[in-house]
Amino acid sequence: MFTLFKSDIVDKLMNANHSFSNLAYELHCTVQEIQSDWKETTEANEKLLNQVSVNVNELVGSISQLENETKEVEMLMNELNKSVETAREHVRLGEIAVVKARRSFSHTIDTLRNFKNREDCQFFGVKRRELVFICDFYVRSDPWFKSSQKAMHEALDNLKKQEQQLKDEIDKYNATQLQLTNISQQLNELNNTLQE
Repeated sequence: MFTLFKSDIVDKLMNANHSFSNLAYELHCTVQEIQSDWKETTEANEKLLNQVSVNVNELVGSISQLENETKEVEMLMNELNKSVETAREHVRLGEIAVVKARRSFSHTIDTLRNFKNREDCQFFGVKRRELVFICDFYVRSDPWFKSSQKAMHEALDNLKKQEQQLKDEIDKYNATQLQLTNISQQLNELNNTLQE
């Protein structure tokens, strides 16, 4: 009986030793799996962190670039604003020049007609109605009349050019203002993305 008991104890010890060996092996495998998973997770996190860092750096670079573009566009808008004001002043002066040219032209016509209608300018044997026509012909062919007429047309042409220039400057200003608005929106979106 003692031998049987001893043999049972030895068997139980052997089984326990074998179980302990299996347990130790399983524990060793589990530790290796945990270490492997930990290593993979750490590497994945490092890659993700590096990508996030790259994205943040690109985002900060984009924000910086947009801020520089904003400053450039604001300076351009200031210059365009001055150009618009200058063009408006040119139009105003052009309108004054047209008014003066028209007055000068009217004055020239009146002066020439008065001169042609004087008694010493009368044609013998010509009726009054024909005389008006002849006087108008002489007025229109007079160099003073022609130069006044030319000055008036030049003033009108100049005014049209200045009005077109003003329109072009205003169009440039509006386009630049739209560009600034778009840049500001992009900048706000990037700042919001960076905040997230």
